[in-house]
Amino acid sequence: MSATSTLKNKAIASIARLPGKHLREVIDFVDYLEKKESAEATGEILADKQLLDGIKKGIADLKAGRCKSWRSVRKNV
Repeated sequence: MSATSTLKNKAIASIARLPGKHLREVIDFVDYLEKKESAEATGEILADKQLLDGIKKGIADLKAGRCKSWRSVRKNV
């Protein structure tokens, strides 16, 4: 069993032993961690000028019709 699986199983077992009144606190903390992870990933993307320039170019190409359909690309793969 992987270390991650072991930790997940331990967390599930620990949560199962908690009294119901603490479950809201656990859920709130997990929600916080998910939002923090998402915010960090967004920050990394926003800090990457080359990536942002590529995204902007892609959007401009899409609006100008300079793109191929997925079906035509898939046929050649």
